[in-house]
Amino acid sequence: MPGTGSEPTRFMDREIEVEATEDAPRRPVAFKVGGRRYGVAEVLSSWEDEAPGAARDWRQRHDRTFYRLRTDEGDLFDIYYDWNESRRHHRDRWVLHRRLSTAPSAAPAPEPPAKEEPPSA
Repeated sequence: MPGTGSEPTRFMDREIEVEATEDAPRRPVAFKVGGRRYGVAEVLSSWEDEAPGAARDWRQRHDRTFYRLRTDEGDLFDIYYDWNESRRHHRDRWVLHRRLSTAPSAAPAPEPPAKEEPPSA
């Protein structure tokens, strides 16, 4: 879970490409970061953020739907769908907010079984 690994949270806040379901609410199924595609194994949680903008004007409000995701490789990410920017520019705007953890490296190889001692006579 977040904060339990040795890697700190990395804030990204960069626009990304997301493959999402067509139904409402849209749910991410994969996303690309720097040319690398991550499949979404599980949406762990989602929440709405309606933070006011700097002007505290309702037109400046930030409407975002956040998703905490576990990728097929076991990485944890928070991404969000920016409703205001998507409406304003007439295209979907998804943002990688932060990387919470990376998948643990490959587990160490198991130890070979102990040799059985022949029965003593």
